Amino acid sequence: MTERKLPKSEQLIKRILPSVEDYAELVCTVNNLDPEGVTAKDGFAEFTYEKELNGKNYYYYARCFKNGTDFWLFQFACETKNTEKLTPSFEKWASTVTFGE
Repeated sequence: MTERKLPKSEQLIKRILPSVEDYAELVCTVNNLDPEGVTAKDGFAEFTYEKELNGKNYYYYARCFKNGTDFWLFQFACETKNTEKLTPSFEKWASTVTFGE
């Protein structure tokens, strides 16, 4: 079987972002978030952060995946006061993400 040659853009991404953890850290960096908060787990990376918007504080739960040469970012958000109640649901919903062929 002949190995598919990656287009130059995909080759560049593969060199710069070899892992889903690298991608998550890049997302944090370009959004002025602390990349030290990224946790790599089995097949994904995740991080959380809080932001204020229009006088309300929000909690964000982000999970990143790599599928082939593609990276995916899923985010769930709630008012900070609901963090403890909703984080288990965010984790459960994020664990249902699948990728087709």
